[in-house]
Amino acid sequence: MGIWRQALANGHEPPLDHDSEERNGNTLKAMKNGQVRYEMQVDGEHRVSFRAFNDDGGMNCEVHLT
Repeated sequence: MGIWRQALANGHEPPLDHDSEERNGNTLKAMKNGQVRYEMQVDGEHRVSFRAFNDDGGMNCEVHLT
């Protein structure tokens, strides 16, 4: 079972809605109303880090894939 599928099966869905994006090097930030909703980074060894944030700016979830 994939990570997203497992999270959804546990009743959790990270906030992925956004109205703009910023890309800088290996980082993608998605924003809604000027506030970061989620960010994703890929390093030189193709490891991925993902973080999502709640409406109040608090961290919603974090995933590291190696």
